[in-house]
Amino acid sequence: MLLDDKSARLIAANLGLKLIGVVGILIWAKKEGIIKQLSKELDKLREEANFRMSEDLIKRALQEVEETY
Repeated sequence: MLLDDKSARLIAANLGLKLIGVVGILIWAKKEGIIKQLSKELDKLREEANFRMSEDLIKRALQEVEETY
């Protein structure tokens, strides 16, 4: 189930559903070679879609795919 809303994610997790958010999908896409650079896609999300994410989330996501911030 694709969810990014915090309260919806908590409810889904309590129901035992497997969750993945937008950042998780982008991490998967990077690992599968679908996108070349995760940092570029995260920047686009923030700038073009006004997508909010913490600096900590960005750092952890980039570490997951061995990119630097």
